[in-house]
Amino acid sequence: MLVFCVFEKNAYAEKIQPAIKKLKFEFFCHDLAVLHSHDIRKPKGDFKFLLNPHHREKFLARVDEVVGEAEMELIVHVIDKPKLIAKYANPFDPYYIALRMCLEQLSSFLKEKSQQGRLTHVVAESRGCTEDRNLELEFRRIIDPDFNWGMANQFSVQDTPFQLKFVEKKINSAGLQLADLTGHPIGRNYLKPDQPNHAFEVIKRKIFRSIWSFP
Repeated sequence: MLVFCVFEKNAYAEKIQPAIKKLKFEFFCHDLAVLHSHDIRKPKGDFKFLLNPHHREKFLARVDEVVGEAEMELIVHVIDKPKLIAKYANPFDPYYIALRMCLEQLSSFLKEKSQQGRLTHVVAESRGCTEDRNLELEFRRIIDPDFNWGMANQFSVQDTPFQLKFVEKKINSAGLQLADLTGHPIGRNYLKPDQPNHAFEVIKRKIFRSIWSFP
């Protein structure tokens, strides 16, 4: 699964970043903690205090508040790997399929907002030199109007001037933390749609059009 959190720059700088900083100062007395879904669910590191049920309830309520109020659109693509492998003998890398689909939806979103032709940065968390290099190569292939990997290319360099930027987790990007916080409840909703999922209820209205699944 891949999640794009799409922000308008002024809203990001003036509302979203300050809201996340305020949350961190409220619970950690500093803004250095990185909001990581796994560390929150399995309390460790800065989040060990969540082993206390009272603190956990209060913290999660504030996280829901910040995420719910964040002015953002979510573009999501879910790859069901077992179904993908069952259907295709030699499928494309699931991550790259999701990347292509999310970029196509982002391109469509920008056109709907009359933002086509404007430079749009796609920020990804660094996963290592080799992984980053491979991802950048695939990214460039996807946005290349002359590249065809089995389907018509939806991109025009003039219409969708995307630029890929890698950042390390320690950079403490508010945008990447929001993407991480929204990813887990979306994945849970896909795998167990009948199970109560309060976090998903908070974010589902922010999803652009619909959640795609494959195949």
